[in-house]
Amino acid sequence: DLFRRYDENSNGQFELNEVLAVLKDARASLPVLSNLFCQYSTNGRMNCAQFLKFLHEKQKDFWIDLETVAEIIDPDGFDEPSFIDFLISPQNSIFNYAKRELNQDMSFPLTFYFIHSSHNTYIEDNQLYGKSSADMYKKALIAGCRCVEIDIWDGSNQPMVTHGGTMVSSVTLEQVLKIIREYAFVKSKYPLILSLENNCYTQEDLVADLLEATFHNSIVTRQTHPPENDIIPSPESLKKKILLKSGKAKNEKFLKLLYFSEKLKPSLLSSIEETKISSRLNSRDCITSLKQMFRVYPKGTRTDSSNYNPLVGWRVGAQIVALNLHKKDEPLWINDAFFSINGGCGYILKPYDMRVFCPPATVQFNFTVVCGIQLPMKTKGLITESLHPICPSVRLVLHKPNSDAEIKETKTIIKNSFNPVWEESFAFSTDRPELSFLNILLLHKKIPIAYSVIPLSCLLKGYRSVQIRDIKSNKKLPFSSIILQVDY
Repeated sequence: DLFRRYDENSNGQFELNEVLAVLKDARASLPVLSNLFCQYSTNGRMNCAQFLKFLHEKQKDFWIDLETVAEIIDPDGFDEPSFIDFLISPQNSIFNYAKRELNQDMSFPLTFYFIHSSHNTYIEDNQLYGKSSADMYKKALIAGCRCVEIDIWDGSNQPMVTHGGTMVSSVTLEQVLKIIREYAFVKSKYPLILSLENNCYTQEDLVADLLEATFHNSIVTRQTHPPENDIIPSPESLKKKILLKSGKAKNEKFLKLLYFSEKLKPSLLSSIEETKISSRLNSRDCITSLKQMFRVYPKGTRTDSSNYNPLVGWRVGAQIVALNLHKKDEPLWINDAFFSINGGCGYILKPYDMRVFCPPATVQFNFTVVCGIQLPMKTKGLITESLHPICPSVRLVLHKPNSDAEIKETKTIIKNSFNPVWEESFAFSTDRPELSFLNILLLHKKIPIAYSVIPLSCLLKGYRSVQIRDIKSNKKLPFSSIILQVDY
């Protein structure tokens, strides 16, 4: 019925003027946003001074002045549709884009940072019979990853990279290293750690030769950059450098290239399976982790490449929490949101209270799920007439480091993809906002269909637009928006 109402020429498809009519009506039927416009407008227009007042009073954007407002708003001001267009636009995002700039101090020792890390980087899908590809290293490095894993085995003529004891295919170590050399510092100039799982018996010398021939003087060793008082140098001092880690080393030629190894004293890095974190580490180990690196990796039964919650490692100070980057599940959404900040450089400075060991303060966050605009339609088949409005609700999931996820959910609205209104409020609290993440899920009949994960430290106050991604494709839904009111 809705489709037929806007299909004015009855040709079975939307023309541009019909699409514009749909969008106009979607905005016009949101009294909650209309009332907001009326508070700050006169005779249907919002001038620069009124818009600035809105930004200061409602959005708490105190840094904005009239000169900045003049760059956003037309000289004759906003009418109501233009104001609502602004509210739902990425320009009014709930995410503080300033946090995505490189703005953290990179001069602390490497142990003071969380590091964007990959597990079994070469695998494209399943851990038992998936395909190995050197191109996966390109994808990881372009995504900002600063620790990649390479499982090395003896090959017939040269070392190979594969998941030993499985049906996973192989790729040559030489191919992998060439890709790494090409893309190591494209996204980030900060040091890259190669986690080498060395399973070679006869070709370890060849592995050492390939590493030296590929990276030359880029490799950092204990001789070139000795840890002073067992303190590892800073990311700033190690720009465009490569650090090698391996638990096994059978000969001196290979060992001398390593920076992290059980064969070296001190080893400076320990690896822990996800299930053993609670027995091996606790909150007191945050102190230890300022000198010692910890790497967490998935348990062996995760053959489907599913991920564990990275917070189990981060909360105790583990720097390297290795995930399967090709598996787009909720733990990876959290990981991606976290490492999108600080310029996406792959290094995030640990929170202040984890570096100086002062008790964290509890912060309360208040959210009102206001409305949705132009939410996705459900499709059956490929023809336009098969588009159906969803029955939307919104679920807020707070992931925090020291307790289980906290979940709140709005009511379900029947068959309204255009402009559902909820106006439902929820409160959350956490003592670690820098390590807490809000997952905003759009549901259809209680089934998640789109999401957006935001670090609490990146939230902006006021009426903000949430840009959501399709759960299956992980692609942004450019015309869909959820309006949240945020305060803390």
